Amino acid sequence: MPRDAKIGATRSSYVYTLRLPDDLQEQWLSYCRRNDKKAAATLRALMRYLLQDNMPHEVQRWVTEQVEGQPDDGPKHRMEIRFTPTEYQSITARSEAECCSPQRWVINCVRASLTHEPQFTLEATK
Repeated sequence: MPRDAKIGATRSSYVYTLRLPDDLQEQWLSYCRRNDKKAAATLRALMRYLLQDNMPHEVQRWVTEQVEGQPDDGPKHRMEIRFTPTEYQSITARSEAECCSPQRWVINCVRASLTHEPQFTLEATK
């Protein structure tokens, strides 16, 4: 007998893998036990709730703060990287095309890789 698609456990459903700190996992499992809820079903319900457009503003703000985290205002650390002549030439050409320094271009590439978000130069945002 096929399962109800609303449950989320059909053959075409997607499996999410999630890493949790130990303390958060303990709190989550404790919450689910106290409320006699299944962890996966409760996560699906939370996802559906977040996707609705009628979420209270204070909840939206709290979720955004949790997801975005705090800006990294700490001191910067210096790192020296050596490139081959052709790598350096390519980086210089790409940075010139994007109206930024080679250093800024490399930093933007690293940040884009770490955050999975595009990084824009000042020229690109004008």
